[in-house]
Amino acid sequence: MLAVDFSFLKQLEGRNLDIAVRNRTLVNSTGFDVKKDGFFGYDIHIGNLKLDTFRFPTKINVSPRIVDGNNIVSIVMNNLIVSFLTDYKIKVIGFTDEGKASPVNVTLSQLTAEFYFDATGEINIKQFAFTLGDFQMKINSYIYSAIFFVIKSLVVNAIDAQAANIKTKIINKVKDFVNKLFLIDVGFGIGLNTTNIDKPKFDFYNLARTTLQELQVSPLLLASPEIDIKAKFLAEGPIPKLSKLDSSIIMTSTLSFGIQGSLYSNQDPSIRADIPPAPKMKFNYDDSFNDISILLSDYTLNTVLFMVQQSSFLRYTLNNQNNPAPLPIDTKTVSQLIPEIGPAFKEVYPIEIKFIIDPIDNTRPYITTTMLGSKLRLNASVEFYVIADPDPFFDPVKAIVLNFNAEMSFKIVIVNGKITVEIQGCDIKSLDIVSTIGDVQKVRIQRNIDMLLVVAMKQASYKVMDIDIDAFIHRKFGLHAPLFDVDYNNGYIEASINLVQP
Repeated sequence: MLAVDFSFLKQLEGRNLDIAVRNRTLVNSTGFDVKKDGFFGYDIHIGNLKLDTFRFPTKINVSPRIVDGNNIVSIVMNNLIVSFLTDYKIKVIGFTDEGKASPVNVTLSQLTAEFYFDATGEINIKQFAFTLGDFQMKINSYIYSAIFFVIKSLVVNAIDAQAANIKTKIINKVKDFVNKLFLIDVGFGIGLNTTNIDKPKFDFYNLARTTLQELQVSPLLLASPEIDIKAKFLAEGPIPKLSKLDSSIIMTSTLSFGIQGSLYSNQDPSIRADIPPAPKMKFNYDDSFNDISILLSDYTLNTVLFMVQQSSFLRYTLNNQNNPAPLPIDTKTVSQLIPEIGPAFKEVYPIEIKFIIDPIDNTRPYITTTMLGSKLRLNASVEFYVIADPDPFFDPVKAIVLNFNAEMSFKIVIVNGKITVEIQGCDIKSLDIVSTIGDVQKVRIQRNIDMLLVVAMKQASYKVMDIDIDAFIHRKFGLHAPLFDVDYNNGYIEASINLVQP
């Protein structure tokens, strides 16, 4: 579920969107012509029209209201300033002037848009009008600068004539956004196609302030010295909260809609994992929050794991060049894990450890989610290579190969607005040993590998631990995310984030 509060427009008051809009092409090189024949005729061609800056007015009026049962939003902006760069060619009364990337500054003295979505999700624009105010264009020719008012009126008339066409294009763009299938390459040989699942609709809300008691935080949590929610609340003030309205006294409006998608292999779209379909899922979000909620099913997660495995991405080699531990990876150190490996070599030699989840030799990883957390079933191989000779042309000794099945339990939890991965356990279900150095005690190595996997999972979890969601959202989008939650269900996970204005 995706929700957008239209009061975010207030944050744009007086702001420049230079970086966001710069070099966006509005009219390509083909351009358009404005012509009139006769002795006092003219011929104007505009091409390669690109946005350069976009300054919002100092006041933007957003007015939600209910008319004939429809939730309608009106947006009025005064003195919206847009700067362009354009190529032009002008011919008037026998004189010709042309320029490349010439600056054009346009002020819309008023822009009014009024629209709503009906029950089918179709956009209905009740009003779309703009009034062209100041218009300035850099002309190279001195003569044309002197008669610029003629050129100005011609271009203004051309823009006014395009108003109906612009309105049609806006409607079509919104319809495309709502109904179009978006194809996204997410990497690792995985693609994602998405489309809407819930038709767009407006909801209207009152803006209230959340008290500390309404945060629904346990007293034990508030008393914890590690979680300073109370201090954060008192320092930053009450958190804005939206409550749904049934009356026509409107404070703000939220456009909400949902998207869904399916995964496919970029390498070969015909490749499909033999995975049970996704269960029937539902959102548990609260309408009182202006939030984004995402449902991730086991089907989706397992499809991702399948695609990643098919791309042979799940291979990792650990050696002394990329070793994160303070101890070297050699026969002496590894003998603490596998005692038999030390006596098999007269000297201390470096070791390479290869971790492999190969699509041919290993069954695919599989995740199962319940309300208690997630379990990852893993079939993998670990190969120990002893580098007994530094000569790169000398083949290392494949001393031991371990093939095992393991089940690892974990859960993503949110502590004080930060993501933490909670490792719940690891269990080696089966273990096969291939050794070139003699008999290896299976029970002992199974216990040691079990312990090693727990350590490895904890090390991996540190990379996604203590991620401050609020700081990240504020840095990227200028909003705050005071509440972020992950709920576990049977067969799927729901992640929700509450976004508010600073």
